[in-house]
Amino acid sequence: MTEDSFQSGATLTKLNASDPDGDVVVVEIIQGNTDVDGDGSLPLQVSSDLDLIVGDAFDLSQLSASDFNVTFKVSDVGGKSINIIGTFKQADENSTLTSVSFFNAYSTGVTDWYSSPVIGNFYAKDHQWFYHVKLGWLYLQSAASGGFWCWDSEYQGWWWSSTDIFPYAYLNDDSENEGWLFFDFEADSFRTFKFSLKEWSTR
Repeated sequence: MTEDSFQSGATLTKLNASDPDGDVVVVEIIQGNTDVDGDGSLPLQVSSDLDLIVGDAFDLSQLSASDFNVTFKVSDVGGKSINIIGTFKQADENSTLTSVSFFNAYSTGVTDWYSSPVIGNFYAKDHQWFYHVKLGWLYLQSAASGGFWCWDSEYQGWWWSSTDIFPYAYLNDDSENEGWLFFDFEADSFRTFKFSLKEWSTR
């Protein structure tokens, strides 16, 4: 977040949530959204369009003095729900980028380019977005249950993997592509095997 983020009404990010059955999804913050000054206004709000918005800038600035967690409850109209923990971490220009630390990467010697024994070469300046030489732009989130999630513009959806099983990944996008993937980085032309369709595809 930048200084502009600490203004009431500012949009921090778009939350991505959907239901496999197509039901309407409701997202609410049930824990960690502390009204520090007791004025009845909470630091964070979720709009009907699933935007995460600053409700009380003073409260948010107080919470942001250190790392803090918020718990989101995601529910459908049928009463099914799941809780997801979101973490706000302090970051400055000198802090290690999330992707660099997560993938045990090291600098290639070229500014903002890194190499990882897990996923290979990538470019990163942001704590969440990074550019992979084969997969393109990805948005990284650690998974509470282990591993990591990546938002992939190729699929317009999220896939899950871990440092132990990558280049295998599980795509969760509610389409015919949903299911296990294998990224073949060794082929002359980068390709992906979709286990659900039992076929290879190229980008």
